[in-house]
Amino acid sequence: MSAHIHGIGVDLLDERRIAQSLERFDHRFAQKILTNIEFQDWCESGCSVNRMAKYFAAKEAVVKALGTGFRQGITFQQVTMRRSPEGCPYVTLSGAAARRLQDLEGQSIQLSLTDEYPWVHAFALVVN
Repeated sequence: MSAHIHGIGVDLLDERRIAQSLERFDHRFAQKILTNIEFQDWCESGCSVNRMAKYFAAKEAVVKALGTGFRQGITFQQVTMRRSPEGCPYVTLSGAAARRLQDLEGQSIQLSLTDEYPWVHAFALVVN
């Protein structure tokens, strides 16, 4: 059985924008964007601007793949980006984001990230 694509999302981000936000708002910016798990990971990484940019771009790409953006009750806190032991990024959803995935009849979101300073690129697919 082949997988069906139910949504595609892409985000391209200049990580210098994230650096400016972190400089201006410090950890308040991070706490608005990141879930508790992500925040802990980010702090353990030395509060890396690049890592924060990847979180931000990943979340943007995911909500675009869901076809909603950050509307219809979907927030940054409902999209959690993690990494497998091999380093591959993956996403878990909660709340309205998880319900939207079900509405699309998707089973998972595939995520790819890449960066070349100052750019961070995220690509997300909703698949079943």
